[in-house]
Amino acid sequence: HGAGKTPPALLDPESSVWSAPVASSQTGRSVGRVSVLVDPNREVTDWGREVLTSAARLAGLAAERRRSDLEIRQQALYDPLSQLPRRGLFIDRVSQALRRSTTPETAVVFVQLAELHLINTSFGIDAGDLAVVESARRLEAVVGTGGTVGRFGGDEFALLVDRAEAGDVARRVQAAFGPAWELRTSEGPVFVHPHVLAGLAYADPVDDAASLCRKAQSALRWAHQPGAEATVVYDETRRAGSVERLALRGDLRQCVVKGELRIDYQPKLDLATGQI
Repeated sequence: HGAGKTPPALLDPESSVWSAPVASSQTGRSVGRVSVLVDPNREVTDWGREVLTSAARLAGLAAERRRSDLEIRQQALYDPLSQLPRRGLFIDRVSQALRRSTTPETAVVFVQLAELHLINTSFGIDAGDLAVVESARRLEAVVGTGGTVGRFGGDEFALLVDRAEAGDVARRVQAAFGPAWELRTSEGPVFVHPHVLAGLAYADPVDDAASLCRKAQSALRWAHQPGAEATVVYDETRRAGSVERLALRGDLRQCVVKGELRIDYQPKLDLATGQI
């Protein structure tokens, strides 16, 4: 039955159905009824009333528990601001996509709203939240019903798309963020020109969901480098270079800690004048 003011229990001795209202434990309003089919000639007793009332009370508690469980699940799986899947649910969607085909037909695009921090510091968190919501809606429009858009937190979003459409999706992302936005801030409407960076990774046969997402994130980091394109495609050769530079940096720091670096001074002497 629909929600409303809690109606009274119905225990009509001439009826074959007895019922009692199921009330919300929080608001006291009716959320339904518990009905029992009985012998029409059965006598209405206090014990029967108590059993029916207890059943209705337990049903109300069960309904509240179910609602709470659904709310907790929603908060765990979906970002409350953008209503997009969180990291865990997005990776699960990628896993499902990878399992559906024996050949890699999946790609992941990571997108970063580069100006989000500037919007937050200039116009406040509320304006930044509006930018996140607007970004989510634009990315969903780009991907359509054939893919998944997730939020990895902060200014990062992730797109799960078909391999054949990934390049076109990345171009449409840049186009979608080209026009100026109007954000309604506490100081009035503000027009911003958002800039997004994107990293694209195509699935390989050896990839699982986590490794494919890491590749896309690596490509996004490369897009931050000076002179890089706004959208960068993951390349294994480039990753090898990054790993080598990281290892060299670590080795040099260990050399400093262990005192394994030695500085030698070798002056240049002008033989004609004897000057150094």
